[in-house]
Amino acid sequence: FCDAGEKDGVLTCDEFVAGITKDCEDMSDEQFQADWLDRMSTCIANAPPAAAQSSIPAELRQRYSDAGQEQVFQFADSGKLSPAQVEDLVAQLGAIDVARVNPVYGDAMAVEAA
Repeated sequence: FCDAGEKDGVLTCDEFVAGITKDCEDMSDEQFQADWLDRMSTCIANAPPAAAQSSIPAELRQRYSDAGQEQVFQFADSGKLSPAQVEDLVAQLGAIDVARVNPVYGDAMAVEAA
């Protein structure tokens, strides 16, 4: 919305400020408080902590994404795990050869179906 018509997926600080300024130019102070400040404060308060995402190594995340299993990080990414739980999850997932799991599962299902 505020991406200055570029739609490049990158929102610069200037684009953000210009977008808010343009969107709010006809608002009263009370309306700005309710429509922007209060709403943004709620969004920030409800956002998952960024620390969980950064504590998962990019290489591990990529391995699981390549295998179509990126959902294993959903609870860590949503902030539902403590830092210690994220650390345990990373250790456990790191020990799995995820690239091999899908073919082994497929082979097992083929044998069962036969």
